[in-house]
Amino acid sequence: MLGKLIAFEGIDGSGKSTQVAMLASYLRANGVPVVTSHSDSRPKKEHSDALSRCLYRATDLAARMHNVIEPALAAGAVVIMDRYIYTAYAREAVRGVDPVYLRTLYSFAPVPDLTVYFDVPAAEAARRIIAGRGKFRHHEAGLDINPLMNAHSSFLKLQKRVRKRYADLVTEFAITRLDGTESPEQTHFAIQALDRCGRRPRGSEQREPADILETGKGFGQGGDVFEADRKSTRLNSSHRCISYAVFCLKK
Repeated sequence: MLGKLIAFEGIDGSGKSTQVAMLASYLRANGVPVVTSHSDSRPKKEHSDALSRCLYRATDLAARMHNVIEPALAAGAVVIMDRYIYTAYAREAVRGVDPVYLRTLYSFAPVPDLTVYFDVPAAEAARRIIAGRGKFRHHEAGLDINPLMNAHSSFLKLQKRVRKRYADLVTEFAITRLDGTESPEQTHFAIQALDRCGRRPRGSEQREPADILETGKGFGQGGDVFEADRKSTRLNSSHRCISYAVFCLKK
């Protein structure tokens, strides 16, 4: 029995991680087996250019897909992704990586059964980050492409561009958009209401729609809960994944 793949997307500070945790708790409380997975969004220092970071992140996702996500889906679990391929389509594109190349690079990744985009203005996202941890990280602030700007101004400039890209992706891939400025509880209730996930992006394989958020629907009751150990899965099967990335680069 196949599980269901759910992806949460949005700019930095849009509340994705909070909603992943809330949905996972809700499903587990109702006996649904769940895996949560987060992209490795902070690559090593040696990945200084946009393309190197893009390849690193694609390799990380391919490794998690092979070692964690696909086995969990095959076992009937709900897999909730905190960022997925659409993050690259938005964030890497504004850094100059070719959008067509990005779609080729990530063509190994299955289309989610449900993708939710939390739409939050850049200024609100900045406020949340400052209130939460007090400062911006280097790459989320866009200091790699705006080195002469202060972190706050650079963050606003970058995230406005990323948000514009997401608006285009919502249309292109029929992504569900939610107002991320609502309270976490209101947003969570809205996600619970999205209990049908039959819509698929153009050109994707067709799968039967399912009530993924209805208690136990399609998963049985009281199943084991899978947990993704990123340290044990990161870059496993890396030779295969890197070879694929290089093949895409040459095309």
